[in-house]
Amino acid sequence: MKSAKLIFDNIINETKQLGSLYSFLETTVKPPFDYNDILRWQLAQAVAGLDLYIHELVKIGIIQIYSGKRERTKRYRSFSLTLEVAEDINSPENKSIALDILEKEINKRHGFLSFQTPEKISEALSYVWEEKHKWQEIAGYLNMEKDEVMKTLKLCTQRRNQIVHEADYIDTTRQNIKVEDVEESIIFIEKIVDSIHNLVSGDVSIV
Repeated sequence: MKSAKLIFDNIINETKQLGSLYSFLETTVKPPFDYNDILRWQLAQAVAGLDLYIHELVKIGIIQIYSGKRERTKRYRSFSLTLEVAEDINSPENKSIALDILEKEINKRHGFLSFQTPEKISEALSYVWEEKHKWQEIAGYLNMEKDEVMKTLKLCTQRRNQIVHEADYIDTTRQNIKVEDVEESIIFIEKIVDSIHNLVSGDVSIV
């Protein structure tokens, strides 16, 4: 599961670097130019990085379970395959590429799904993590209250959706966005990923 974390770390580091660009432009090439779209992009990219991390983590976890490297979960058992895909995976001729076939099928099934809200993240993690009180565990790892963690993540996702999908306007005026708010959101999302990575990656056992 290290590869999932590495992907996220690369995305979040690139996202942070844009903060330096924003600071340089704000102090060097001063208003009337508006560079706040850089901040909006940072927030959207941070949430997208979380989404991608969950996708990769779950995919790797499912493959680990299939390979006998993780304990099966109830939700894993409900992951359905068509007879065609099942035959392809179990075909002696495809033995060397069986995991590749499974990986493609997971990508196909989950490709249109979004794992950004607490509820959707919890559902996704259920494929690889049997813990019933996931957000309680994540919050405990962060030394925060569960409700506070979930509320903060929902606000990050809501703001991201306003920027990307719902038009970032109140009447005819762009919504305000602050450097410190974006920085706090990025740090918070990093902490969420770190906690999930440590809690889930360490929960490995051979069936």
